[in-house]
Amino acid sequence: LEFTVNPYKETKDLFILGQVDDVMAVLEETQVLVGTILGSRFVGPMQKRVDEWDRKLRLFSDTLDEWLGVQRGWMYLESIFKAQDIQRQLPNEYKQFDQINKLWTDLMRKTNNDPTAIKCASNPKLHESLAKANASLDKIQKNLEDYLETKRAAFPRFFFLSNDELLEILAEARNPQAVQPHLIKCFDNIKKLDFGDSPASIDIAAMFSQEGERVGLGKHLKARGTVEQWLTLVEDHMFKSLRELTKQGSQDYEEQERISWTKTHPTQIVLTVACIYWAKEVESRLVADGTSEDKVAALAEYMTVAKHQLEELAREVGGQLTKLERKTCVALITGDVHNRDITDQMIKEEVDTTNSFTWQMQLRFYWDTDEDDCLVKQVNSCTRYGYEYQGACSRLVITPLTDRCWMTITGALHVQL
Repeated sequence: LEFTVNPYKETKDLFILGQVDDVMAVLEETQVLVGTILGSRFVGPMQKRVDEWDRKLRLFSDTLDEWLGVQRGWMYLESIFKAQDIQRQLPNEYKQFDQINKLWTDLMRKTNNDPTAIKCASNPKLHESLAKANASLDKIQKNLEDYLETKRAAFPRFFFLSNDELLEILAEARNPQAVQPHLIKCFDNIKKLDFGDSPASIDIAAMFSQEGERVGLGKHLKARGTVEQWLTLVEDHMFKSLRELTKQGSQDYEEQERISWTKTHPTQIVLTVACIYWAKEVESRLVADGTSEDKVAALAEYMTVAKHQLEELAREVGGQLTKLERKTCVALITGDVHNRDITDQMIKEEVDTTNSFTWQMQLRFYWDTDEDDCLVKQVNSCTRYGYEYQGACSRLVITPLTDRCWMTITGALHVQL
């Protein structure tokens, strides 16, 4: 009975064991047969020989288990330590793996020359060597996982990646472009980064969403240092860039015609600033001097403006727009319809103060000039806007259940759950 030996990745003089199902089946049958003979009362004349075969089969079984364990560990780590960047970052582990690699290469070369199963796997020294190799492989894998944990601690978004995906990035540490396929798992909607036309460029100019929207990341952003270091810089520039764009968008809103304004700013900025100005418009009428009837009448007047804005957006959607502009307008209509419904409800309930729970329960956005930042308020919760890039993704229709979900989430943030 012989082992099936297969070439590994078409590499010269590198082999692995193929299917061992037939070998295992014959081994089990033989062990049952030997056990039956040992249990016979007539075994006396050949007791010594049967005991020898029993030990040999046990050794064969144990050796084969260790052999297959080493093969699994070796195949997993071989592709990892093949990368020079990993070799440099884990020199001690690579040194240990290199010794196991030499043992494995030599063993499989001999097995390829003489694949007789019982002869290959009945050597006590081989069993001992394979057991040590398995212990070393387990230690290497544990150290490798500890190493990955340090990378995740340095850049927590790596927790969204599997070990294999993270190793794929680290194996190409010198090539920033290797990170591109994994960005969408690390960030909410960054599909890729703009490195310019040169494949070797380390200058990062902008980020792209899945919808193809491009948002600049400012100047002097370079993919230098370790992967986690420059990705942290990308994250910081994303926050700073969106904050500046939100601030600029708030200033432009009052100076530009609304439809034109929606076409000159990223979708996320349009939706956020529209919410800021809706809250501003409503509150300006609730805090104005006058009677309760005057304030309700002022809200009704604003309701007319809000409906007119919705009609303009609806007409715009029916016209000639780019795919990205249409997504922006449709998302803005969804938000505006919700805001219109809230305003209508406030008019019906004759809300005349900002302290009314009907108003306080709403998710409200403000640009705070003292903080120079966007704040999100709901009931007694006040949270800074996160500036995580959302891209131009479509929005779901906002229902009363959505409002309750927001209230639960902002409440949890308020009590720091």
